[in-house]
Amino acid sequence: MATVVAIGAGVAGAQQTGNANAGNEPLGLRIGTGTTSGTYFPLGSLIANALSRPPGARPCDRGGSCGVDNLLAVAQATDGSVENVDRLQKGDLDAALAQANVAYWARTSSGPYGGKPPADQLSLIASLYTETVHVVVREDSPLKSVSELKGKRVSLGPDGSGTLTDARNVLAAYGLGEKSLKPVYERPARSGDMLADGEIDAMFVTGGDPMPVLVDLARALDIRFLPLNGTPAEDMVERQPFLTHAEIPADIYPGVDEGTSTVGMGALLLIRKDEPEDLVFEITRALWNPATLAVLADPRRPTPITLDPTNTLTTLAVPLHPGARRYYEEAHLLEGAQPELAAPPAAGGAPGAAPVPAPAPRS
Repeated sequence: MATVVAIGAGVAGAQQTGNANAGNEPLGLRIGTGTTSGTYFPLGSLIANALSRPPGARPCDRGGSCGVDNLLAVAQATDGSVENVDRLQKGDLDAALAQANVAYWARTSSGPYGGKPPADQLSLIASLYTETVHVVVREDSPLKSVSELKGKRVSLGPDGSGTLTDARNVLAAYGLGEKSLKPVYERPARSGDMLADGEIDAMFVTGGDPMPVLVDLARALDIRFLPLNGTPAEDMVERQPFLTHAEIPADIYPGVDEGTSTVGMGALLLIRKDEPEDLVFEITRALWNPATLAVLADPRRPTPITLDPTNTLTTLAVPLHPGARRYYEEAHLLEGAQPELAAPPAAGGAPGAAPVPAPAPRS
């Protein structure tokens, strides 16, 4: 749970704005994000700043923070969705960003989480935006399809990342496994360096477009993306909840002037179920504050996002936290749209539960 933080005197005199934590001891909220070169870390840092309102801060209506009174949120760098979900369940994090499919698998003990206890501490604040899977090659590479990656040197992303889970998922859809490749497990920035130096033939990375690490790579190296389309992509989307058809837009990366078909999934802001309802209500209200929305959508940001309640208030990967649900009800955002949990996958891998390879040894 959010932890009390000792930051000295003056807490009792904090500005009163009606927030649940006003006048109480300051709380620390640990938000798991991703690698510093990916999308999650800068986004999580912005969210942490937006949710925080330290004692003595100017009121929101006077140009100060519009966050939660006496809350000090901190973005923690991690390797991504899988690590975040695991640490959130254990209580090593209070909140986290994660891919919807990873959160769903953890909650329902399916996919890579088959045979594990359900991650019953995962609850939802909001769905933020759509992430896409990028399979990156040099522009002059002879590779045209994922099916041609057999025997090639491919970075699949680091352990604990959603990228690694997505890469395994995509490879399985194309009839490939890690043993059919020469896999490496590097973070996005290092993978980009290796691609530029000719040390690997392709790299997987999942994130919101445009990904800063890929913008930088495209400025230094002519790149393109392998498409995820046809029967493999159709089967993945048909059989797996929270996976959708998507496109990497044209001209969003320097020198890449054609759009590329791929698959995508929602990026979620999760919080532990045992966090107090009043606190999560205030966190949700701060997230949807117009000032926060303006910061997130600022086109000067590397990956601007525009929050849309319809992305959250449809089929859910994990349950809404009661505090978040209360905010949406009081904001009249649930009128005519009662969000429901996706049904757990049927035994035997029925539709909605395509087999996804479990984490395997690298040897």
